Amino acid sequence: WEAGTGEHIVPIMLCHPGMGFDYHVKEYFEVRYNLLYGGFDYAVFQQKAHPFAGTEEDFAAGVKLANLAKAGNVTPVFSLTWAEQRAPEHQETMNQFHDRLCKETGAQLSPVGRVWQEALRLDPALPLYFADGEHASIYGDYLIAATHYRHFSGKSALGLPNIGTDFFDSEKQDRVFYASVIPIVVIAELIQFQPNTYDNNKLLFIAFAFTCGLIAKWLIGVWDAVREKKLFSRFTAG
Repeated sequence: WEAGTGEHIVPIMLCHPGMGFDYHVKEYFEVRYNLLYGGFDYAVFQQKAHPFAGTEEDFAAGVKLANLAKAGNVTPVFSLTWAEQRAPEHQETMNQFHDRLCKETGAQLSPVGRVWQEALRLDPALPLYFADGEHASIYGDYLIAATHYRHFSGKSALGLPNIGTDFFDSEKQDRVFYASVIPIVVIAELIQFQPNTYDNNKLLFIAFAFTCGLIAKWLIGVWDAVREKKLFSRFTAG
Protein backbone atom coordinates (compact mmCIF):
# COMPACT_ATOMS: atom_id res chain seq x y z
CA TRP A 1 0.00 0.00 0.00
CA GLU A 2 2.67 2.49 0.99
CA ALA A 3 4.76 1.70 -2.10
CA GLY A 4 1.81 2.41 -4.38
CA THR A 5 0.10 5.31 -2.64
CA GLY A 6 2.73 6.84 -0.40
CA GLU A 7 0.28 6.64 2.48
CA HIS A 8 1.00 5.00 5.82
CA ILE A 9 -1.74 2.75 7.18
CA VAL A 10 -2.21 0.97 10.49
CA PRO A 11 -4.04 -2.33 9.93
CA ILE A 12 -5.53 -4.16 12.90
CA MET A 13 -6.88 -7.72 12.70
CA LEU A 14 -9.41 -9.50 14.88
CA CYS A 15 -8.95 -13.03 13.63
CA HIS A 16 -10.48 -16.15 15.17
CA PRO A 17 -9.89 -19.19 12.91
CA GLY A 18 -13.02 -20.92 11.70
CA MET A 19 -15.36 -18.30 13.17
CA GLY A 20 -17.99 -16.40 11.22
CA PHE A 21 -20.07 -13.26 11.53
CA ASP A 22 -22.23 -14.84 14.23
CA TYR A 23 -19.19 -15.36 16.48
CA HIS A 24 -18.16 -11.72 16.20
CA VAL A 25 -21.69 -10.62 17.03
CA LYS A 26 -21.67 -12.81 20.13
CA GLU A 27 -18.26 -11.42 21.11
CA TYR A 28 -19.90 -8.05 20.82
CA PHE A 29 -17.71 -6.08 23.21
CA GLU A 30 -14.48 -6.96 21.40
CA VAL A 31 -15.80 -5.79 18.03
CA ARG A 32 -17.80 -2.88 19.44
CA TYR A 33 -14.83 -1.44 21.33
CA ASN A 34 -12.58 -1.53 18.27
CA LEU A 35 -15.16 -0.02 15.95
CA LEU A 36 -16.21 2.76 18.31
CA TYR A 37 -12.81 3.70 19.71
CA GLY A 38 -10.24 2.38 17.21
CA GLY A 39 -10.36 5.43 14.97
CA PHE A 40 -10.63 3.28 11.84
CA ASP A 41 -11.64 4.48 8.39
CA TYR A 42 -12.72 1.04 7.17
CA ALA A 43 -13.70 -2.28 8.72
CA VAL A 44 -13.28 -5.31 6.45
CA PHE A 45 -15.48 -8.26 7.39
CA GLN A 46 -14.85 -11.74 6.00
CA GLN A 47 -17.21 -14.63 6.61
CA LYS A 48 -15.85 -18.14 7.12
CA ALA A 49 -15.95 -19.88 3.79
CA HIS A 50 -15.07 -23.55 4.06
CA PRO A 51 -17.73 -24.63 4.43
CA PHE A 52 -19.80 -21.59 3.52
CA ALA A 53 -23.29 -21.93 4.96
CA GLY A 54 -24.79 -18.59 3.96
CA THR A 55 -27.71 -18.99 6.35
CA GLU A 56 -30.18 -16.31 7.35
CA GLU A 57 -28.48 -16.24 10.76
CA ASP A 58 -25.17 -15.47 9.02
CA PHE A 59 -26.87 -12.77 6.98
CA ALA A 60 -28.46 -11.16 10.04
CA ALA A 61 -25.10 -11.18 11.83
CA GLY A 62 -23.46 -9.52 8.83
CA VAL A 63 -26.10 -6.79 8.88
CA LYS A 64 -25.46 -6.18 12.58
CA LEU A 65 -21.72 -5.86 12.02
CA ALA A 66 -22.18 -3.41 9.17
CA ASN A 67 -24.60 -1.28 11.19
CA LEU A 68 -22.25 -1.34 14.17
CA ALA A 69 -19.42 -0.07 11.96
CA LYS A 70 -21.55 2.75 10.61
CA ALA A 71 -22.54 3.71 14.16
CA GLY A 72 -18.84 4.30 14.83
CA ASN A 73 -18.38 6.31 11.60
CA VAL A 74 -16.44 3.40 10.11
CA THR A 75 -17.11 2.36 6.51
CA PRO A 76 -18.06 -1.35 6.38
CA VAL A 77 -16.52 -3.46 3.63
CA PHE A 78 -17.30 -7.11 3.02
CA SER A 79 -14.55 -9.25 1.53
CA LEU A 80 -16.07 -11.72 -0.92
CA THR A 81 -14.59 -15.14 -0.21
CA TRP A 82 -13.56 -17.78 -2.74
CA ALA A 83 -14.87 -21.30 -3.31
CA GLU A 84 -12.98 -24.50 -2.57
CA GLN A 85 -10.80 -25.89 -5.33
CA ARG A 86 -12.91 -29.05 -5.39
CA ALA A 87 -16.22 -27.16 -5.62
CA PRO A 88 -15.91 -24.00 -7.76
CA GLU A 89 -19.69 -24.02 -8.18
CA HIS A 90 -19.98 -22.76 -4.59
CA GLN A 91 -18.73 -19.36 -5.74
CA GLU A 92 -22.12 -18.30 -7.04
CA THR A 93 -23.72 -18.90 -3.62
CA MET A 94 -21.04 -16.71 -2.04
CA ASN A 95 -21.56 -14.03 -4.68
CA GLN A 96 -25.31 -13.86 -4.14
CA PHE A 97 -24.97 -13.78 -0.35
CA HIS A 98 -22.50 -10.89 -0.37
CA ASP A 99 -24.30 -8.93 -3.08
CA ARG A 100 -27.48 -9.13 -1.07
CA LEU A 101 -25.66 -8.17 2.13
CA CYS A 102 -24.13 -5.07 0.55
CA LYS A 103 -27.46 -4.06 -0.96
CA GLU A 104 -29.17 -4.41 2.41
CA THR A 105 -26.56 -2.47 4.39
CA GLY A 106 -25.01 -0.11 1.86
CA ALA A 107 -21.61 -1.62 2.63
CA GLN A 108 -18.83 -1.82 0.08
CA LEU A 109 -17.66 -5.08 -1.48
CA SER A 110 -14.08 -6.07 -2.19
CA PRO A 111 -14.64 -8.73 -4.89
CA VAL A 112 -11.87 -11.17 -4.02
CA GLY A 113 -13.91 -14.26 -4.91
CA ARG A 114 -14.85 -12.95 -8.35
CA VAL A 115 -11.25 -11.94 -9.10
CA TRP A 116 -10.08 -15.36 -7.89
CA GLN A 117 -12.60 -17.07 -10.15
CA GLU A 118 -11.65 -14.94 -13.16
CA ALA A 119 -7.92 -15.52 -12.61
CA LEU A 120 -8.47 -19.29 -12.67
CA ARG A 121 -10.66 -18.98 -15.74
CA LEU A 122 -7.84 -17.21 -17.56
CA ASP A 123 -5.18 -19.62 -16.27
CA PRO A 124 -6.45 -22.79 -14.53
CA ALA A 125 -2.88 -23.74 -13.61
CA LEU A 126 -2.41 -20.77 -11.29
CA PRO A 127 -1.37 -22.13 -7.85
CA LEU A 128 -3.73 -19.91 -5.86
CA TYR A 129 -4.67 -22.61 -3.35
CA PHE A 130 -2.71 -23.96 -0.41
CA ALA A 131 -2.21 -27.72 -0.23
CA ASP A 132 -5.62 -28.24 1.41
CA GLY A 133 -7.43 -26.81 -1.62
CA GLU A 134 -9.25 -24.25 0.53
CA HIS A 135 -6.88 -21.67 1.95
CA ALA A 136 -4.77 -19.34 -0.14
CA SER A 137 -1.19 -20.04 -1.13
CA ILE A 138 1.33 -17.20 -1.14
CA TYR A 139 0.16 -16.47 -4.69
CA GLY A 140 -3.45 -16.49 -3.60
CA ASP A 141 -2.54 -14.14 -0.75
CA TYR A 142 -0.95 -11.77 -3.24
CA LEU A 143 -4.08 -11.84 -5.38
CA ILE A 144 -6.20 -11.04 -2.30
CA ALA A 145 -3.91 -8.16 -1.36
CA ALA A 146 -3.93 -6.84 -4.94
CA THR A 147 -7.73 -6.96 -5.01
CA HIS A 148 -8.02 -5.03 -1.76
CA TYR A 149 -5.44 -2.56 -3.01
CA ARG A 150 -7.48 -1.95 -6.15
CA HIS A 151 -10.69 -1.57 -4.17
CA PHE A 152 -9.40 0.92 -1.62
CA SER A 153 -6.97 2.92 -3.76
CA GLY A 154 -8.75 2.80 -7.10
CA LYS A 155 -5.40 1.96 -8.68
CA SER A 156 -4.13 -1.13 -10.43
CA ALA A 157 -1.62 -3.30 -8.58
CA LEU A 158 0.32 -3.79 -11.81
CA GLY A 159 3.78 -2.31 -11.56
CA LEU A 160 3.98 -2.37 -7.78
CA PRO A 161 7.38 -3.48 -6.43
CA ASN A 162 7.73 -7.20 -5.78
CA ILE A 163 7.72 -7.20 -2.01
CA GLY A 164 5.77 -9.27 0.48
CA THR A 165 5.53 -12.64 -1.27
CA ASP A 166 9.24 -13.38 -0.83
CA PHE A 167 11.00 -11.22 1.72
CA PHE A 168 14.42 -12.63 0.90
CA ASP A 169 14.62 -11.47 -2.65
CA SER A 170 18.30 -12.00 -3.33
CA GLU A 171 21.38 -13.77 -2.03
CA LYS A 172 22.77 -10.42 -0.90
CA GLN A 173 19.71 -9.84 1.27
CA ASP A 174 20.16 -13.31 2.75
CA ARG A 175 23.71 -12.48 3.74
CA VAL A 176 22.75 -9.14 5.26
CA PHE A 177 19.87 -10.78 7.11
CA TYR A 178 21.97 -13.52 8.66
CA ALA A 179 24.98 -11.30 9.34
CA SER A 180 22.98 -9.54 12.03
CA VAL A 181 23.14 -12.63 14.27
CA ILE A 182 26.78 -13.58 13.67
CA PRO A 183 28.03 -11.34 16.53
CA ILE A 184 25.64 -13.14 18.88
CA VAL A 185 27.01 -16.52 17.83
CA VAL A 186 30.65 -15.41 18.15
CA ILE A 187 30.16 -13.81 21.58
CA ALA A 188 28.08 -16.71 22.93
CA GLU A 189 30.65 -19.26 21.77
CA LEU A 190 33.85 -17.47 22.85
CA ILE A 191 33.01 -15.30 25.85
CA GLN A 192 31.44 -16.54 29.07
CA PHE A 193 29.26 -13.74 30.38
CA GLN A 194 26.56 -15.81 32.10
CA PRO A 195 26.77 -17.25 35.62
CA ASN A 196 26.87 -20.75 34.13
CA THR A 197 28.72 -21.69 30.96
CA TYR A 198 25.75 -23.45 29.43
CA ASP A 199 23.56 -20.37 29.87
CA ASN A 200 25.33 -18.80 26.90
CA ASN A 201 23.55 -21.38 24.75
CA LYS A 202 20.23 -19.65 25.33
CA LEU A 203 21.29 -16.81 23.06
CA LEU A 204 21.96 -19.30 20.29
CA PHE A 205 18.20 -19.79 19.99
CA ILE A 206 18.08 -16.34 18.37
CA ALA A 207 20.54 -17.48 15.71
CA PHE A 208 18.55 -20.69 15.37
CA ALA A 209 15.37 -18.72 14.63
CA PHE A 210 17.13 -16.77 11.88
CA THR A 211 18.58 -19.98 10.47
CA CYS A 212 15.11 -21.52 10.28
CA GLY A 213 14.06 -18.76 7.90
CA LEU A 214 16.96 -19.42 5.53
CA ILE A 215 16.45 -23.19 5.65
CA ALA A 216 12.73 -22.74 5.01
CA LYS A 217 13.52 -20.63 1.94
CA TRP A 218 15.91 -23.30 0.68
CA LEU A 219 13.31 -26.05 1.20
CA ILE A 220 10.72 -24.03 -0.70
CA GLY A 221 13.18 -23.74 -3.57
CA VAL A 222 13.74 -27.50 -3.52
CA TRP A 223 10.00 -28.15 -3.50
CA ASP A 224 9.39 -25.77 -6.38
CA ALA A 225 12.15 -27.48 -8.34
CA VAL A 226 10.63 -30.91 -7.69
CA ARG A 227 7.14 -29.70 -8.57
CA GLU A 228 8.35 -28.19 -11.81
CA LYS A 229 10.35 -31.35 -12.55
CA LYS A 230 13.56 -29.37 -12.81
CA LEU A 231 15.50 -30.93 -9.97
CA PHE A 232 16.24 -34.22 -11.73
CA SER A 233 17.40 -32.48 -14.88
CA ARG A 234 19.78 -30.33 -12.82
CA PHE A 235 21.41 -33.40 -11.28
CA THR A 236 21.66 -35.32 -14.54
CA ALA A 237 23.04 -32.30 -16.38
CA GLY A 238 25.73 -31.90 -13.73
